[in-house]
Amino acid sequence: MQRLLDVLEAQTHAISMSCNAQKTVCMVVRPKRRDRIVANGFPLLSIGINSIQFVSEFQYLGHVINSCMSDDDDINREYKFVDTSV
Repeated sequence: MQRLLDVLEAQTHAISMSCNAQKTVCMVVRPKRRDRIVANGFPLLSIGINSIQFVSEFQYLGHVINSCMSDDDDINREYKFVDTSV
Protein backbone atom coordinates (compact mmCIF):
# COMPACT_ATOMS: atom_id res chain seq x y z
CA MET A 1 0.00 0.00 0.00
CA GLN A 2 2.83 2.39 0.83
CA ARG A 3 4.37 1.76 -2.59
CA LEU A 4 1.08 2.66 -4.25
CA LEU A 5 0.90 5.87 -2.25
CA ASP A 6 4.49 6.68 -3.26
CA VAL A 7 3.59 6.18 -6.94
CA LEU A 8 0.48 8.33 -6.48
CA GLU A 9 2.50 11.10 -4.88
CA ALA A 10 5.17 10.97 -7.60
CA GLN A 11 2.63 11.02 -10.42
CA THR A 12 0.61 13.88 -8.95
CA HIS A 13 3.83 15.83 -8.49
CA ALA A 14 4.73 15.15 -12.15
CA ILE A 15 1.52 16.84 -13.32
CA SER A 16 1.79 19.72 -10.81
CA MET A 17 -0.90 18.43 -8.47
CA SER A 18 -0.79 17.37 -4.84
CA CYS A 19 -2.60 15.01 -2.48
CA ASN A 20 -4.16 16.43 0.66
CA ALA A 21 -3.10 14.04 3.44
CA GLN A 22 -5.43 15.88 5.85
CA LYS A 23 -8.44 14.68 3.83
CA THR A 24 -7.07 11.19 3.17
CA VAL A 25 -7.77 8.38 5.64
CA CYS A 26 -7.14 4.65 5.79
CA MET A 27 -9.61 2.13 7.14
CA VAL A 28 -8.94 -1.56 7.75
CA VAL A 29 -12.09 -3.58 7.14
CA ARG A 30 -12.32 -6.49 9.53
CA PRO A 31 -13.23 -9.86 8.00
CA LYS A 32 -16.44 -11.53 9.13
CA ARG A 33 -14.52 -14.69 10.05
CA ARG A 34 -12.08 -14.08 12.90
CA ASP A 35 -9.69 -16.77 11.63
CA ARG A 36 -9.05 -14.55 8.55
CA ILE A 37 -7.49 -11.69 10.57
CA VAL A 38 -3.92 -11.22 9.37
CA ALA A 39 -2.75 -8.58 11.88
CA ASN A 40 -3.98 -6.51 14.81
CA GLY A 41 -1.94 -3.48 13.85
CA PHE A 42 -0.62 -1.97 10.66
CA PRO A 43 2.30 0.35 9.93
CA LEU A 44 1.64 4.03 9.42
CA LEU A 45 1.14 5.05 5.81
CA SER A 46 2.17 8.42 4.44
CA ILE A 47 1.88 10.66 1.43
CA GLY A 48 5.23 12.39 1.16
CA ILE A 49 6.10 13.51 4.68
CA ASN A 50 2.47 13.54 5.92
CA SER A 51 1.05 10.54 7.77
CA ILE A 52 -2.38 9.20 6.93
CA GLN A 53 -4.80 8.76 9.81
CA PHE A 54 -6.35 5.33 10.46
CA VAL A 55 -10.09 5.52 11.20
CA SER A 56 -12.81 3.04 12.13
CA GLU A 57 -15.49 5.00 10.25
CA PHE A 58 -15.83 7.96 7.92
CA GLN A 59 -18.47 9.74 5.91
CA TYR A 60 -18.24 9.48 2.13
CA LEU A 61 -20.76 11.18 -0.14
CA GLY A 62 -23.18 11.48 2.75
CA HIS A 63 -23.01 7.83 3.77
CA VAL A 64 -21.19 6.59 6.88
CA ILE A 65 -18.84 3.69 6.17
CA ASN A 66 -17.37 1.70 9.06
CA SER A 67 -14.83 -1.08 9.50
CA CYS A 68 -17.42 -3.60 10.72
CA MET A 69 -19.24 -3.55 7.37
CA SER A 70 -22.42 -2.47 9.13
CA ASP A 71 -24.60 0.48 8.23
CA ASP A 72 -26.64 0.42 11.44
CA ASP A 73 -25.07 3.67 12.70
CA ASP A 74 -25.82 5.38 9.40
CA ILE A 75 -29.42 4.15 9.38
CA ASN A 76 -29.91 5.39 12.94
CA ARG A 77 -28.39 8.76 11.99
CA GLU A 78 -30.72 9.07 8.99
CA TYR A 79 -33.72 7.98 11.07
CA LYS A 80 -33.15 10.89 13.45
CA PHE A 81 -33.59 13.32 10.54
CA VAL A 82 -36.99 11.91 9.56
CA ASP A 83 -39.86 14.10 10.70
CA THR A 84 -42.34 11.77 12.44
CA SER A 85 -44.97 14.50 12.91
CA VAL A 86 -46.10 14.32 9.25
